[in-house]
Amino acid sequence: MAMLVLAIWRKSLKSLPVAGGSTIIIVASPRQATALKLWNGGTSAFPILSSSALPDHKVLAIASNALVTAFDPQPNFTVTNQAVLNFNAADR
Repeated sequence: MAMLVLAIWRKSLKSLPVAGGSTIIIVASPRQATALKLWNGGTSAFPILSSSALPDHKVLAIASNALVTAFDPQPNFTVTNQAVLNFNAADR
């Protein structure tokens, strides 16, 4: 099912003006990134990257011309003697 969705999605991305004609980058878990690369026979219209921070069955599609990162040259640290624990594991 996932491969069928990907095939339809890939076809539609080639025919639609997505991201202003910029490259779409696919990021997936290592297992899924490998499967996508093998499924495409090693050739893909989009770069496929892997990240162990993503769980299986989650895929990111990033428009490279819309990706923004920010950082401050001056690090900001907050020191406190208080702690917050979050025991909600519903999203894992």
